[in-house]
Amino acid sequence: MHKDAFIKLVKESGIGHWMLTEACADVFEWEKWCQEIPYISFPAHWQVRIIPPYAATIVRFQVKHPKGYDISICLDCYSHLGYCEDRNRNPIPYWEVYTAANGDTARFAMNDTKGLIAEIELALISSSFLYTIDYTTHLWMVVLGER
Repeated sequence: MHKDAFIKLVKESGIGHWMLTEACADVFEWEKWCQEIPYISFPAHWQVRIIPPYAATIVRFQVKHPKGYDISICLDCYSHLGYCEDRNRNPIPYWEVYTAANGDTARFAMNDTKGLIAEIELALISSSFLYTIDYTTHLWMVVLGER
């Protein structure tokens, strides 16, 4: 079913926001992730904006770059946007940073918050990349080890 047709069906059915939220909470296991997502200590000089978890992510936030654009960070727990695996080649939940310091995407295991913070800090001081993003083609296949 096309997204627009689904949205029309939901609106016409009278299903409210509460019921939709409960369905998302069940499908995306929000209670489970509330227990497993680690705390993150953001540096005091960052400007952080929490945004809705669109594109099948669990968490999204943005960090304001000094040049005015946002560095986008999301937590993908189901390999919807891309792929990250452990040393045994099992898929794992991961943080994705775009645009990373290398001008592309960087991924970190969910519990590697130090690596995540370090990458965002590098992206904030980097001026060697252009910021471009197209959410309709935001798909990658990357395999990472521990950083």
